[in-house]
Amino acid sequence: MKKRARLFLSLVLVLFWCQTAGATLVDLGVATDQQTYLPGEAVVVWVSASNPTAEYVNLTFTSTLQASYCMDGEFYWHENQDSFPVITYVTLDPYETYSWELVHSTAEMQDYPLGIGTHTVAGMVMAFELGGQGSTDALSFEVIPEPASVLFVLGGLAGLARRSRRR
Repeated sequence: MKKRARLFLSLVLVLFWCQTAGATLVDLGVATDQQTYLPGEAVVVWVSASNPTAEYVNLTFTSTLQASYCMDGEFYWHENQDSFPVITYVTLDPYETYSWELVHSTAEMQDYPLGIGTHTVAGMVMAFELGGQGSTDALSFEVIPEPASVLFVLGGLAGLARRSRRR
């Protein structure tokens, strides 16, 4: 029985080491293609994993879905994507960066529309080695009104101001 307990403890320690070692060897990042968007405009999200070391880093994934994003802490892109349970890998050469391009487009806008205002997006890399440490800090971007809408509102306000002066 002691032999089984030692074997189990060794396995747990190896898994813990794999998770923490991978988390310290890879830097994660998130970026968008623009800082401001118009309502309904697609947001391109790049999630990246960078290897800052002189060693090769292997990332293991348990599905065809390797990266995702979380919009405003509420909408998780991967929950609406098809994925298949298969082992996939990405090997990062020394000092290499690997990026995934994901899009918050028309389909995602139906489930999670981006209204006018400030929004945030955090990237996620779903590698086994990252052991729950596969998220980036949130990045902010803006959705602004269309210029024609702003002119329409300003024109309406100017008309109201003229009317109030006439009285």
